[in-house]
Amino acid sequence: NKKKIIFRKNFINLVYLGRFNEIKNIFFQLELIKKIKEKNVKILLHLIGPNSNHKSELIEFTKKNKIEKFVKFKNSVFGDKKYLILKNANFVLLTSNYECNSILALETLSSGGLLISNKNCNLDIFSKNKTCIISKNNINNFINIVLNYKNINYKIMKKNAMRYANANLNYKTTKNLITLFYKKL
Repeated sequence: NKKKIIFRKNFINLVYLGRFNEIKNIFFQLELIKKIKEKNVKILLHLIGPNSNHKSELIEFTKKNKIEKFVKFKNSVFGDKKYLILKNANFVLLTSNYECNSILALETLSSGGLLISNKNCNLDIFSKNKTCIISKNNINNFINIVLNYKNINYKIMKKNAMRYANANLNYKTTKNLITLFYKKL
């Protein structure tokens, strides 16, 4: 079972996948883990991406705050493995200070994963289509969403995400829209 490659059974498995950069606001995710850990909840945050100076700062933060058992750093993943991770995570986190056309958001939706984003990530169109969760950039809001991970509406959102991505984010649809646009010119 490929799901066991990364996730721990009976844990809430959160994922961030991408580059480690200050604009991505990953310290927010670490604070989230710190607060949830205090509630004695079995949780893991999988931070997946290339090495960088910022990654070193994040690792140091986990050690300083004694949350290294709850945060797993992994190197970049690609292809089917990446989409399997996004699909099977309880939540994929996007907590950036600013995003525009987030690749992580698009890949999460197209894999049928469940994305939690803050309002800074400009994903209102996805939220309106009930394909992801947009929260205030407030730690308590994120905690409530994560601790409610068995909510049946979340399963529905994952299905909505896949349907939406198939209808609106695939190559054929985009190609047809662009072709139609040029024909009108």
